[in-house]
Amino acid sequence: MLQNLQVWEAQIVRASIAERITKEVYDDQMQTVGTQLKAAGLIEGEAVLELAELELLLDFADWMLENAAGVWASASWENKLKIQQAFFPGGLQVSSEGFGTLNSLVFSVS
Repeated sequence: MLQNLQVWEAQIVRASIAERITKEVYDDQMQTVGTQLKAAGLIEGEAVLELAELELLLDFADWMLENAAGVWASASWENKLKIQQAFFPGGLQVSSEGFGTLNSLVFSVS
């Protein structure tokens, strides 16, 4: 989309240079394409920002999984509950055989 708008802008400039359009048409078209270019740039900028945020989130998740034991050991009681909820959203089940979870998205035995 951004490339199409840039082509449109170049066509407006060429038409103006060749005197095929009036100054009023040029100004109107440049304002229209300029507005759309700004909007398209913002949309693309948001997509890049979202990708950067996703990469940071994945880096943090990787770090958290590698350091889960240390983080757990040094966490306050409230934070331990938050960590437990993040790792085991369905809760932990305790039986005479030990403890576990039915459907953890993070840990599984293969």
